Amino acid sequence: MTGPKTAAERQADRKVRETTAGRVQFKRWVHPDDVPAMHAEAERLERKRLRGLKRANVADKRDTTA
Repeated sequence: MTGPKTAAERQADRKVRETTAGRVQFKRWVHPDDVPAMHAEAERLERKRLRGLKRANVADKRDTTA
């Protein structure tokens, strides 16, 4: 049995998982009061992206049956 992972190993594993999922890292310094708005905007963009994927999926299904 190997010992516990180091912090660097855990971070490297996380980076691989996030990159594989198609995400990129984005870092900015923001005022603490702006953080909730930034989270809300990120969630809005995610919902918009998912709606677009669902629509594209529906369009693909329509194209294959036509």
